[in-house]
Amino acid sequence: MRRQWCVLAFLTGFLHVFLYQAEAQPATGEIRGYFPQFVLGSGAQSTIVLVNPSANSPVQGTIEFFDRLGNHWPVVVDQVPYGNGEVPFELPADGTRFVAP
Repeated sequence: MRRQWCVLAFLTGFLHVFLYQAEAQPATGEIRGYFPQFVLGSGAQSTIVLVNPSANSPVQGTIEFFDRLGNHWPVVVDQVPYGNGEVPFELPADGTRFVAP
């Protein structure tokens, strides 16, 4: 087992950064993070910043969007529609990706 770091930044006009260490999860383990609010509309937009701090290992995963009732929220990211609200991502070693529906 090895320790993994997960860095998530949440931008909504100002920056919220979540940095937490996943407790001794295997390299193939699952890390989940939750944002209770996501802004899109009325002139405001949130951006999720994914960072892979590993110098050696690529990572992949899925970001899921839900509406206030808990249903999957269809989004468009980088001009690609995700009707089920699930946005897959891959990050190379030392990679960064900005996700803004």
